[in-house]
Amino acid sequence: MTLKNKSMHENYSLKNIRAIIQTFVCPTCGGKLFFHDSAFICACSKRYPIKNDIVLLNKKISRDDVKLSLRSWNKLYRKQNKINISYQEALQNSYIQAYLHFVKKHMINDYFIDIGAGSGMMALVVNKLYKKNPILIDFSLDALFEAKENFKSNKANGIFVCADITQNIFKKNSNQFFFSAMSLEYFKNLEEVFDHLHTALVKRGRLVFIIPKISLSTLTYHQLKSGDIPHVFGLKHLYEFIHLKILRGRYLKTGYNLSYTISRIKKMVTKSGFKIIYAGNLIMDYQFNSISNQMIKSLFKYIVKFSLFNPLMVFVIEK
Repeated sequence: MTLKNKSMHENYSLKNIRAIIQTFVCPTCGGKLFFHDSAFICACSKRYPIKNDIVLLNKKISRDDVKLSLRSWNKLYRKQNKINISYQEALQNSYIQAYLHFVKKHMINDYFIDIGAGSGMMALVVNKLYKKNPILIDFSLDALFEAKENFKSNKANGIFVCADITQNIFKKNSNQFFFSAMSLEYFKNLEEVFDHLHTALVKRGRLVFIIPKISLSTLTYHQLKSGDIPHVFGLKHLYEFIHLKILRGRYLKTGYNLSYTISRIKKMVTKSGFKIIYAGNLIMDYQFNSISNQMIKSLFKYIVKFSLFNPLMVFVIEK
């Protein structure tokens, strides 16, 4: 089967097809992907179609934690008003500015692989600012529909893949750089995901990721905002019981999500074989847009600068 097959999806380019085949494997059996009859296929007979230029590289989700997160994110994307984000708006976003500080230092190759890309703001900025080719991965098809519209309105180029990172989707020893912002916390088997990402990277390939940190902010304010569950012995089971059994997920607005200590993440990534290049608090201008009282908002913006209150941490790790 050649890439010049006449049944090629009319809007799917040879460049995109090559990128998918070079980056991903069949999530069902781990086999090599081929392009045939407007879809990616594998020798195991699985077929992964393309819907509105989005590759549906996913199999049925069986994990309860991933199911809960996916339902929550789909609900959020369907409820919110569909307003296209401009490149300039994305570039000025305080989160994007904080992420760029690390990405521009450690981005290695032409492909920017964004795990948990959401509406695509970070990938959009990387495409327009650095002329990189982004691959946007998310388990929510609704998120990718929105990301695709944002790229279209900004005349940006990207490859969109609907996939579950817990299903071992990447080709071994074939990727040079991964990025993930507040996406790796939505499932319980984070150690296994780090193992898979380590296997997927080439020697000296890097992963930059941002993840919630256990702090006084995540233990209090964030409980009403998104319901972070602290990954600490005793507290984890207590918060799971409160959120899942008593409150029945009412405050888990983005699904099942965990927060960690820096020391626990360090232990996880080193166990997977990574070398830590950088680990620390994510320093940025937190906006607290959900707080209307300006005095309280100013107070929160001040105290969050202290490590005890800082809710996010950033890691740069290398194979």
